[in-house]
Amino acid sequence: MAYRILPHFLVGTAFGAEPQLYNTNVEFTRKKVGFFITYESSSEANLAHHLSTTLAMSGSYRNEVVNREFLYWQTQFSFRNLLSIYKTLEIDINRGWRKLSGLSDISFSNFFLTGNLFLHKRIQFNFSFDARRNLPTYEMHLNTADSLFDVSLHRAASAGLSLYLPLNMTLRGNVSLRFRRDNLQDNLFASIFYNIRHFPKRGHHFTARLAYIRVPFTQAYRPVFTYRFPFRRQYIVNLTMGGYLYKNRAFATSTYFGEISTFFNFARDYFASASLRQYYEEKGLGALQLYWEIGRNF
Repeated sequence: MAYRILPHFLVGTAFGAEPQLYNTNVEFTRKKVGFFITYESSSEANLAHHLSTTLAMSGSYRNEVVNREFLYWQTQFSFRNLLSIYKTLEIDINRGWRKLSGLSDISFSNFFLTGNLFLHKRIQFNFSFDARRNLPTYEMHLNTADSLFDVSLHRAASAGLSLYLPLNMTLRGNVSLRFRRDNLQDNLFASIFYNIRHFPKRGHHFTARLAYIRVPFTQAYRPVFTYRFPFRRQYIVNLTMGGYLYKNRAFATSTYFGEISTFFNFARDYFASASLRQYYEEKGLGALQLYWEIGRNF
């Protein structure tokens, strides 16, 4: 339920019951309640910039026992078509068994930030920082070691750059770093993407991708090249070549593949797709994979 108290302010509440952990049956001993207030700055007359922020308090309970109580703060901001930012922050209020487990009265539990910035009409920069985690409920706390939730902490930063080049070309690059809590090297993920449309003639596309992964003890590369062209009206053919290359301290291995796939629409609302992929391993031919699908668009 929500009610607008002023032109830019909205207040509301939500409450209900949660399903059981192991099935979808509603259990009224598992209750949830929340209150929120939202501010929105933009209007239909002024869409050049937009600011929306929500502050909420939520709690979930099992009988009379607290599962979790926290404050939630979400903000969205955009300025014309140049800048957009989205942020969420959660602050836990710990009491009862949560306080007895060693947590402080108040703890920062989840944070996420992402944004896009157009430096030029042909240059786009994006970034994100992720510090979200799975938090234990009362039942999980009784049956799961706290160390498992500490390991599940996901803290990562990423940045990417997109170039929209002349002659229908696009070039993108992205780098992501996941920070580990142990003494091992942080996980690194990187990729580069190139696409040219209507080459060598209208309706034809060529795409090249290269992904790189570095995790403790292992490095991996994945190159993929795809050529797409229309065969007939509403009938598309893709020719793809790629591979998987892995290397660690003990050995290195590689697998390559070639694929032909099709997609077409028929009878207005229906579609069909099929692909045939042949793998090539170091010792010769590998698995042959066949996939097909028929569906309807609603």
